[in-house]
Amino acid sequence: MGDLSSLELLKLSSNSFSGTFPEDLYKLSKLEQMDLAHQYSNDGNCTRSDGTVVYLMYQKGDTENMLNDGIEGAILDDRIGGLKNLERLILENNYFYGRISSEIGKLKRLVYFNAAVNMLTGSLPDRFTELRNLKELWVEENSLTGEIPIEVG
Repeated sequence: MGDLSSLELLKLSSNSFSGTFPEDLYKLSKLEQMDLAHQYSNDGNCTRSDGTVVYLMYQKGDTENMLNDGIEGAILDDRIGGLKNLERLILENNYFYGRISSEIGKLKRLVYFNAAVNMLTGSLPDRFTELRNLKELWVEENSLTGEIPIEVG
């Protein structure tokens, strides 16, 4: 990504980016807001640009006929803890999968977290209780299980 070491706001929502999550984004240590929401194309196979049809196909198990759009990968792994200045993390409506790493607890400035409508699994890490500034938590329409940490936010 070149030298974007001073970047504080990355807003790439509602585009047609695809592929895996760029590793260089984890190096943006001054980043305060990352918005990668709604990465779906509207090519006639999709009735809405937000990917509603794509997601419904996933829910029905029809992964073979899904559009290969959206950013995919295990974005919320241990590397996420390096983005210590992050205040807003918006990842909704993509193909992010895997567990939410306990390293999310290192994001002490996080106020808003939206990872709704993805393919996340596992439970919310107990370290969510360390996010004292968290005001909004959106994780609906994933495959999360377990208990909700009692002292979230």
